[in-house]
Amino acid sequence: MLKKFLFSQLFPNILLITLGVTPLLSAQNQYGFEYPKVLFFICLVLGLLILSEFSPRLIRHKLFAKSFLTIGGICFICTLTVASIFGQNLQQSILGQYPYYQGICLYLFLFVFALLVYSIRIPLKKYSYAFVLSGTWIAWVALWQWIELHLLGMPIATYSGRVVSTFGQPNLYSGYLAMVLPFFFFLMEKENKMKKIILGVLAGVVFLGIAVSMSRLSLILVGIFAGISVLFFLYKSKYFIKVAIVMGVLAMFFSILALPKVIQTEFIDPFNYTWLKVNNPEKRVYIWQVAISQGIKRPILGYGVDSFRDVYASYFVDAPKEASYYSRKVLVVDRAHNYLLDLFVYAGVVGVALWLLLVGNTLIRLRKNRWLLLAFILYFLFVLVHPQSVVHLMFFWFLAGIAAKSEDYVKEKGSLQE
Repeated sequence: MLKKFLFSQLFPNILLITLGVTPLLSAQNQYGFEYPKVLFFICLVLGLLILSEFSPRLIRHKLFAKSFLTIGGICFICTLTVASIFGQNLQQSILGQYPYYQGICLYLFLFVFALLVYSIRIPLKKYSYAFVLSGTWIAWVALWQWIELHLLGMPIATYSGRVVSTFGQPNLYSGYLAMVLPFFFFLMEKENKMKKIILGVLAGVVFLGIAVSMSRLSLILVGIFAGISVLFFLYKSKYFIKVAIVMGVLAMFFSILALPKVIQTEFIDPFNYTWLKVNNPEKRVYIWQVAISQGIKRPILGYGVDSFRDVYASYFVDAPKEASYYSRKVLVVDRAHNYLLDLFVYAGVVGVALWLLLVGNTLIRLRKNRWLLLAFILYFLFVLVHPQSVVHLMFFWFLAGIAAKSEDYVKEKGSLQE
């Protein structure tokens, strides 16, 4: 009786709490926004791992059953570990650095989390509701902060004058909200009219939460999500081709209008000496330049996990003293703002290749469910431009665990194959 309760109720609910509550944890005194999330996540996953030792043999066997996720994940974690052993600072790589704490220890628990998602039987609807409730709360916190800041004139913690919700950074929270939007629409296809209305209202709250972040990429992700969603709903309709053509033309039109400005502001202006005199050169083009330059020096296994801050600083030992040299030298940069470049610095081309294999496998297996596939695409686009919270990493490994499940589980209502 106890075992039945343990693995039919307690075990699944702890996993749902891990997924839904971790993003809600905010800064605690001097520990910042990430430490409470990382600690909470590790403790709950460790608890689930300990409980799994008392589970029926079938569950234990499935937890470590041979699959692409298991083999690929083990190879990826081993590569990160070997890269760290021969890297700059093993102790630092094991625990990670402030403020993210994304060391080998966290990656190991993320992998175990993915295996638990794969092994434990929880309906996709329950996972979706965890994302819906969590995302709505994050958006509401951001909206309330915006009201306090702009309407009530209260002094609150901000990032460059923008609200931060429970993440400490507007781009991080709004990017996560954009990723979970597909789960709202997944549920709308399954629920009755009253629940559809409620979900629509909650999705509206999330849209507003993204809007007040003033994150350009997150707003672009919302536009991509909206456009693809329209095509999803019109699939098999006689208007599908016409709408697709119109949307394609509009996308090209706005891209042609916006692209020259993006290239000018992000890639041309930063190299102008006049611009440098009045602006802080914390631009991605500069950070990417350092990441590629340093990564090429150790291309096979890199410098070890969570080493980017030290690698960035070491670049200026022998760097040419160009116009931006001194202002860039004093910057503290702990992420490349591109996860592929982060991994290139951490674990070289081997780490990048193994992660891309995990990405490719997840994409292929999620294609049976259009909303899961869209959520994963939004995640992938986000990490090409911004750093990740533990919540974003958790989102990736969650989808990797879902993708490892059977095709019947992944392919629910909403599949393009139906």
